[in-house]
Amino acid sequence: MLIQIDPLLEPLRHSPLYQSKFKLEWVHTQFSLARDIYNKYLIENKHDVFEVFEDGFYRLMFRPLLVPKELPILIGSGIHALRSSLDTAVSIMIEGMTGKFEPVNFPFHEYKENLIDSFCEKEKFCANCKHRHRVKPYNEKIINYLPELAETIINKIFPWKEGNFELWALNKLENYQKHKGIIKVMTKNHLNINALTVEGSSLQHCTFILQPGSEIEILRSRSPISCSLNAYDCPISMPADVPFGGQPLFPSLSALYKSTRNTVLFLQSEFSHHRALHL
Repeated sequence: MLIQIDPLLEPLRHSPLYQSKFKLEWVHTQFSLARDIYNKYLIENKHDVFEVFEDGFYRLMFRPLLVPKELPILIGSGIHALRSSLDTAVSIMIEGMTGKFEPVNFPFHEYKENLIDSFCEKEKFCANCKHRHRVKPYNEKIINYLPELAETIINKIFPWKEGNFELWALNKLENYQKHKGIIKVMTKNHLNINALTVEGSSLQHCTFILQPGSEIEILRSRSPISCSLNAYDCPISMPADVPFGGQPLFPSLSALYKSTRNTVLFLQSEFSHHRALHL
């Protein structure tokens, strides 16, 4: 598989952030491959309309066959690499200040107040000694070694839900995968179908939202059903219980990629003359 070069990432080619560039272009390739696999799936009409006879009724059933197994894997690995590209960028910048590489996570939070709080020392009451103790900031390395980065993240990048939604969503999707497994896409199936019975029943158009592999009854009759499928389309969407829930899959992935790419490019531009990017 050849990596697809993103020309907009060219400013990172000779930057210490080139590792983030490689990860972003790998994601770009993964998402493009996922789209190609899905388009091939549509062309091959991976669906099934069939008739069953049960309890005295003929039932016309529809079942979309399973989407290619590679699809959720490509999506999941791409999301993980997007998140990793941000962590890598921050880690490299901290290395520029300390002289040694240590993994540092890019900070995200649900709300702006929580993000600001993550850069602050706290006092915590100890029930054992009955005294209050200072607790180090959650994002200690950033605030200690590169406070300008903390200010930039808060005032210009906004990685919380009501700030930069796409960045917040990226972190949520990555956490979802850690705790619940690979994201399972949903399909919205559009059928243009003619179905006739002795009684004269007919259908022209049907829309179903189904998990791939499930099935649904679209017509029931006392007599056999004659049908022809004139057209079929199957838009694919994000599952309902994640950010971008129910939204078209590939535009959602594109929004995640562009927001992450723009964030890394912004860090490069903002700190191009800073010691953090002159290893």
